[in-house]
Amino acid sequence: MLRKIYNRSILSITRFLLHLLLNRKHSNSKKTGFEEVNDIMQKFQTNLITNQQLTVDLTEGPVPGRNKNSRRLITAFESNRDKREEENFYVKVARDWVSDLTRKRHRTALACIIIFLGLYLSGLFLNQYISGWSGAVILCGMFVCPILGFFSAALGRGWKKWVLLSVNLLLLSVFIMIIV
Repeated sequence: MLRKIYNRSILSITRFLLHLLLNRKHSNSKKTGFEEVNDIMQKFQTNLITNQQLTVDLTEGPVPGRNKNSRRLITAFESNRDKREEENFYVKVARDWVSDLTRKRHRTALACIIIFLGLYLSGLFLNQYISGWSGAVILCGMFVCPILGFFSAALGRGWKKWVLLSVNLLLLSVFIMIIV
């Protein structure tokens, strides 16, 4: 049980860290600047092959992936198997594996905005029924949601990142005005 949780968390953390590595700027690198990504993905490939989840020719092995992240990793290797002779093969596999994390960050930031608005409206309309612990829970939720939304939006990309950052900062200032 603990081994499964450990493996799942390692895959999730590694996927997130690869996402951060692939999005950083490489100003002082000579070739690709993704040596760490290549090393990590080579280790994942050898582990998948030894666990028979991936064959040597980079097709799905007889043992299915144990969780969603490992199935996505296997799919990323399968979709890029015709490019395995290229120099940046592992970088392409890693980009395919972490491609949807930006959208998830935007969705998380948007969900934090919606939760904040729901808590604010429930506090506004149900204020005569709210007291004690329920009021404390609503206030804690109104404090945590903009902060989580801000950090989640900061990991995003493009114009949505800036819109979500500004809206979450606005909601945090609204919370501060409510408290003061």
